Amino acid sequence: MLFRSQMARNLAKEVWKAGKAAASGLPEIVSTEIGLERLTICESCDNLDKESYRCSSCGCFMKTKTQLATASCPIGKWNAVV
Repeated sequence: MLFRSQMARNLAKEVWKAGKAAASGLPEIVSTEIGLERLTICESCDNLDKESYRCSSCGCFMKTKTQLATASCPIGKWNAVV
């Protein structure tokens, strides 16, 4: 599992990317279909802690991260849409 400081940096990075996209007029959130598709991919991944829905690669809560348009999987299983 990642250290809390690294998880905080990862969260800050995701928030920064989402804010930057919003300021540019780009979408912040993906469609329901894309969000569910991403979460389904995460659910089949060995890096997902199924109890907390947290990724052991990035430390993010995947029920939230999969909804962000600027977010991507840290091991390349799904990409940002903006």
